[in-house]
Amino acid sequence: MFGFLNFSFADILDILMVAGLIFLVFKWIKGSAAMNIFLAILSIFILKMTVAAFNMKLMNEIISTFIDVGVLALIVLFQPEIRHWLMKFGSRYGVGGAGKDFFYRLLGIKEQKMTGGTVSEISEACRLMSSSKTGALIVLPRKHSLDHVVEPGDSIDAKVSRSLICNTFFKMSMICCIR
Repeated sequence: MFGFLNFSFADILDILMVAGLIFLVFKWIKGSAAMNIFLAILSIFILKMTVAAFNMKLMNEIISTFIDVGVLALIVLFQPEIRHWLMKFGSRYGVGGAGKDFFYRLLGIKEQKMTGGTVSEISEACRLMSSSKTGALIVLPRKHSLDHVVEPGDSIDAKVSRSLICNTFFKMSMICCIR
């Protein structure tokens, strides 16, 4: 194509994969505060490439050290977002169907299913709280475990009942997770 450029299939594939990755990152962060952070990171990367092109050794070392520390800081700062993205990615491309059952048995994970009695107790508690105009936020897990949300709270090893739920949501209580 061009006499001075030698492109192989791997080069074209590399360019397409990087372009796809950049597209996904932009799609993921557009309209959020992370966009400003991404643009700052992109500016630092362009600065690093410019410094490297002019063979500025001291400035290159300073920017490299800043990037090394910055990556760790970003991981710490964006830990919840990274966890959310990985969970979303894992559920989309993870093991499903019969393979999921085998995978769960292999790791010793037991899926907990709600019984009809639990569902009726929750619905009756909601009816009672509605009649007394008591607000409640009840979270029921479906596909994903809520352990990372429930972890900082206190565990109540009790059978789910309407009286337990109604007593949990008196006055200033705001959240309850039922597993």
